[in-house]
Parts: sequence; C-alpha cells; structure tokens
Amino acid sequence: MMMNKQKTFTAAGIALSFIIAIGGWGLTSMMIDRKSEALLSVTGITYVDVPPQPTSINHDTENSTLQERQTLTDEDIYNVLLNWEASGNERAHEPTDTQLSMEQAIEAAKSGLEYFGEQGVIPIKIFEQEFEKINAYLCQNQTVGQASEFLDPIYSYWTVVLTGESTHATLVLNAVTGQIWSADIVISSPDAFFEHEDTRKVLNTFVSYLGMNSDDDNTSVGIYRNDSVAYTNIADSMIQASVNIQTGRTDNASIITEINMYLSALNH
Repeated sequence: MMMNKQKTFTAAGIALSFIIAIGGWGLTSMMIDRKSEALLSVTGITYVDVPPQPTSINHDTENSTLQERQTLTDEDIYNVLLNWEASGNERAHEPTDTQLSMEQAIEAAKSGLEYFGEQGVIPIKIFEQEFEKINAYLCQNQTVGQASEFLDPIYSYWTVVLTGESTHATLVLNAVTGQIWSADIVISSPDAFFEHEDTRKVLNTFVSYLGMNSDDDNTSVGIYRNDSVAYTNIADSMIQASVNIQTGRTDNASIITEINMYLSALNH
C-alpha cells in the first residue's frame, strides 16, 4: 500500500514538474512575442504571418551564383519596383521557402560588395576587416489601398546594414533573387576618392552586376563640384539604373565618399 502511494506521489510530481516547465516555456515565449511586437511597433514595421510557399528556387550559395538564381523577367522587376516606390507601410515577415534566409541575404550582400570591390568600385581592402555590426530584416510594402493579403514572394526585400571600421553600407536585396537593387555605401578612406569619370564606370559595373545591358543612347552623366550623377535606361526603357557619388574631406583631411546605386521604374 505504501509502495503504491509512493508511486502515485512520484507520478504526480513528475506531471506537476512537466506542467510547470511547459507553462514557463509558454510564458517566456509570450513575453518574447510581446517584446517583438513592441519593437516592430516602435520602428513602424507591421509583422504579418505568410502562407507557406512551394520550393522552386535553389539557394545553394556554394553551387549557384546570383545570376543563376535570377528568374525574374524585366516586367517582373518593373512591377516590383513600382510596388517598392509606392507609398505604404513595411510589413515584416519570416522568409518563405522561395526566399533567402537571413544568413543567405547577408552572404549575398557581402558577395555583392566584394564584386564591386573586385571591379574597382569600392576599395577592396575594406574587406580585410570584419564588419563590426550587421543588421537585416525582411519586409513587403503594403501600398495605400492594397488588400492585406501577402503578395507574391518576389515583392519582398531584405534590408542588410553592414558597419565596419571605415565603411557603412545599407543594401536592399530582392528576397528571391538576392540581387542588390539599391545600395548606399559610405566610405572613409584615403583610397576612396573618385574622379568624375569614374561615375560612368560605377554605373556600368552596377548594370553588369544585374546581368543587364545599358542603353548608351539613354545614358547621361552630370558633373558638379563634389557630386557626380550617371543614369541609363535598361529593360527596354522600363527601368532606370542610377549612380550618385559625393566626395568630401573631413577636418583631419580624411576623404568621405558616399556611393548610391539604385534601380527605379520609369513611368510611361
């Protein structure tokens, strides 16, 4: 009889411990969710759940390049850019199976910067040091008047921010292709000075990185005192690729250079 009571007490104790553990885990999870919602509320980003998507794109970064993963038509890119540029609210969400994970987005951003370094667009030696801070988040743009349903995964974008000792880069990547469609790179380095004619070279490098061809008849370069601009039409003049470079010197004679590269949809 005593043995049965001990077994009963033991079983009840184990069950109670299990209930407490599950309850504690649930409470912790709830607190984390509430903190996440509060953080997104402060930043103005709305979080939404997304439906599962069938896997159709290979994101094996070791065996495929960004160009090999490029599956969007020119019209697709144009429509996505129209959405990105429209007034609306960012909707944060988890990546679907057809979109890059956070780790893959960060690697794609680094690979893009390395490509620009190899082509002489930015000083290659900035990659000799580790980035001190890396942030990334995935969003869609919910335009004004748009229904609340989740758009096609190609409309999502990763924003990756890389900060190093002498470099700060904010890169916006298409969440499916991993291509950088917008880049704001600020460099503080004696080697970061650009001649005005370099702007066209940077533009050609950006267009080449995208795997597209520029329209020489619709390419313009503007030169100002510390500012130069170049832009060209691509994709049958549906899209424009633009580059803006600004340079200046600080009080200690260091050179600060800001490079902006971005795609935009042309209105017809």
